[in-house]
Amino acid sequence: GLSAPDGALVVDAAGGIVMPGMIDTHRHMWQTAMRGYGADWTLTQYFVWYYLENGRHFRPEDIHAGNTLAAWEALESGVTTTVDWSHGLQSVEHGEAAVDALAAVPGRFVLAYGNIQAGPWEWATDPALRDFIERRRGDLHGWQLAFDVTGDPAFPERAAFEAARELGLPVTTHAGVWGATNDDGIRLMHDNGFMDESTVYVHATTLSTDSYQRIAATGGSVSVSTESEQSAGQGYPPTWQLRKHGIPVSLSMDTSVW
Repeated sequence: GLSAPDGALVVDAAGGIVMPGMIDTHRHMWQTAMRGYGADWTLTQYFVWYYLENGRHFRPEDIHAGNTLAAWEALESGVTTTVDWSHGLQSVEHGEAAVDALAAVPGRFVLAYGNIQAGPWEWATDPALRDFIERRRGDLHGWQLAFDVTGDPAFPERAAFEAARELGLPVTTHAGVWGATNDDGIRLMHDNGFMDESTVYVHATTLSTDSYQRIAATGGSVSVSTESEQSAGQGYPPTWQLRKHGIPVSLSMDTSVW
């Protein structure tokens, strides 16, 4: 029943609902090139088959294909802003392909640059990555660095956190994922001063009360992927715990492989 000004495009939405576009804070868009391939995989099978067997063979054109399909898939579902948790970028050329694909689709996209095939202290400190981000920074809605913290007492990820700060980028990290990341990573991040309000913790399903308190105290937020967490085995979605501690919660789809 709204009145539109002269010359406006009028869409008949009778019987429908008008709502803002949804925001997905964690989607491995490059993996959509193999959409549905691992629908019945456990988390362990996913790690083996996608990263060790298939993902390492992806060429830049495969990244482009996955991102293009994923971007349109998101828009078709009413998701108009998506964080591309892009940990398949084995080279700057892969990164160029990811940005080219996202920039060609009419949505808002944030590239969370990552490379699961190498340590973040290696790729995040590469001058070629810095040049790439500075050159392409204006082509997308935003940028992040995407990497996980293993819990190694030596804290080798420090170099990647420092690189993120030098570039002025937030960090997004899988935290509290059964069999992969745990409270040790949160403690190391906190003790070394790398937890703040811009940090996004993905899943956070297997963390202790101490870790939730550290996230809450430093203003971080958590991206919950309820479907994949329950079907693949990251752990039970922790939304009730997060709400209890006053931690902001966002939603994400994770991956189309499942």
